Amino acid sequence: MRVLVTGGAGFVGSHLAEALVRAGHDVTCLVRPGSAPRWLAGAPVVLADCGMESPEAMREAVEAADAIYHVAGVTKANSPQGYHDGNAGIARNLAEAVRLFGHGVKAVVGVSSQAAAGPCPGPEGFEESAPARPVSHYGRSKLEVENILFSLQGTVRVGIVRPPMVYGPRDIAFLPLYSGARLSLFPAPGSKNTLMSIVHVEDLVRGIAALGESLLSGKDEGGKAYFISGQTASWQEIGDAIGQAVGRRQHVLSIPLWAIGAVAAINGVLARLGLPTSHLLPDKYSEACQPGWVCSDKRARTDLDYAPRVGLEEGMRSTVQWCREQGLL
Repeated sequence: MRVLVTGGAGFVGSHLAEALVRAGHDVTCLVRPGSAPRWLAGAPVVLADCGMESPEAMREAVEAADAIYHVAGVTKANSPQGYHDGNAGIARNLAEAVRLFGHGVKAVVGVSSQAAAGPCPGPEGFEESAPARPVSHYGRSKLEVENILFSLQGTVRVGIVRPPMVYGPRDIAFLPLYSGARLSLFPAPGSKNTLMSIVHVEDLVRGIAALGESLLSGKDEGGKAYFISGQTASWQEIGDAIGQAVGRRQHVLSIPLWAIGAVAAINGVLARLGLPTSHLLPDKYSEACQPGWVCSDKRARTDLDYAPRVGLEEGMRSTVQWCREQGLL
């Protein structure tokens, strides 16, 4: 099967591309013109050096595809328009490319985010049938991506994956936490008892691939979103797992939300001035101040026979080991 992966050079996309190769597919990955292949260097995939700024730019890659896995997007932007352009904008171009040129495409899998659904503090978890209530510009842009891709349903089979917090090798978003853990300090936004869903990238990729296969076989007729989770954990439990991985017992510090909000506001000003900032911008604060981010993966377990395999402690060990091998710790 000929599959196209957008965002294939990134964290999740590169793991997905490798998994699809192992499954026997011919994989083409879209990469931005002039960008480095990063984790795909030397991998048995075709690199399509084209952007997603227009449907025409993707014509050749889309024409050759039987299935498309749309992973590309942005997780950080300095404005609502930045999120819209980097997520909804490119999804709209991809959808139009499928309509115009994707006559052989049978299935489209979109990788969205739990942020599109919104927070859920309870341990039972948010289900896909509940109304989406995103609380950030990022979440609203990802919900728009879902709606754009679902507009293809009927022409091709479309399924959406909503991952919660994702971690694993090749991700550097958690790096400050790993670095701090070497000093036995683990900062937790708000309460250390806040619950959230978290998934290792290997489990996430397994779920994404399972949805793609189900759509291609016709077992899944499409039109549905799926949460692909790993486990529910508190900041305390995440800190403990990272502590075991780095070999130091952690002192989990609850950081007041007002302090986080103040840092986010300062970063927002710096971003508007075009100066470097961390990922903690006002939009991320909108997510951080919620009472919990728990999702239920019952639908994926039932429809896709999905079950996570990588536990939190094992996953953190492999991730910290990768960071050490890369000279990041």
